Amino acid sequence: MQVILKCAINAPGIVNCGESTAQTLSKKMSNYTIAPPDLVPGLLPNTLPDIPPDHFALHWQEGSHPEGIPIKSDHYAIVLCLRGKATKIIGPFTMEVKPHTLYLVAPHYTHYFENSSADLQLFSILFKKEFLADSFFKDYALEALLYANSECPPLHALPEPHYERILQLFRKMYREQQQADRFHLQMSRLLLMELLYEMNRAIVKCSSDQAHPLTRQHQLYTDFLQLVDAHYLQKRTVQEYADMLFVSAKHLSEVVKHETGKNALYFIHRRLHLDARHLLTTSALSVKEISERLNFDTSSHFSRFFKNITGANPSEYKRGL
Repeated sequence: MQVILKCAINAPGIVNCGESTAQTLSKKMSNYTIAPPDLVPGLLPNTLPDIPPDHFALHWQEGSHPEGIPIKSDHYAIVLCLRGKATKIIGPFTMEVKPHTLYLVAPHYTHYFENSSADLQLFSILFKKEFLADSFFKDYALEALLYANSECPPLHALPEPHYERILQLFRKMYREQQQADRFHLQMSRLLLMELLYEMNRAIVKCSSDQAHPLTRQHQLYTDFLQLVDAHYLQKRTVQEYADMLFVSAKHLSEVVKHETGKNALYFIHRRLHLDARHLLTTSALSVKEISERLNFDTSSHFSRFFKNITGANPSEYKRGL
């Protein structure tokens, strides 16, 4: 289940929140483990809503999530786990979500859950970059905060002091949303910037404590994943990525196998398959239109590719949703 509290601008510096929503969420936020209020009308279960450029939202999710259903958002999400556990896939990264972990989902990344527990509790802050654009923070400073350690999985286990400080910032933002006083929007911006700085301070600590040994092999593997995420619609062979990385296809395959236990082609196909599932799940496009969008030469080729991975052809997959 989930609840969202959004604030919309009515006049310069004055923000108005839905009163009934704020009252119900207030009961939830006073004790994070009690039963959540009903869903806000219009929300689809376990999906993140679109956030208009001048909007900012708090989002509460509780309970297990449908497995393997891809989501792609046009906003950032900073997500704090309070209870339960799940496997979260964001782009090329597979991560284990558990209490006291924090993760960031950047816009246009495809992401989904697997193996989520029934007691999972996630508290999220959703925003677009435009929300902070009118502040006195420079664009390059925002980029540095939002994309810190971009080569590493965007999930971090927070040491207790950092977790408590970040949780307090979530609570402060909730109170600002609930009260909706004058200068509420400005206060929300400042609190969000403080959260980003605190988050990056915690990330630096986590990275220094838990980072993967920085070897040439691991660097090659992460570079490969980033290239796949950027070029999967055009480049489908290991040789093409090896050429971009100035190594042989044999060497790239050996490195990826050593780092993950899987071959390099698996990651190319996984990225393509993820987009295919996202389009089949969320769009009204036909199988032929999806195959064209994903740059398959024919729809039958796309169907064979999809069935080889999923065990069902695209039409069967869509009917089973």
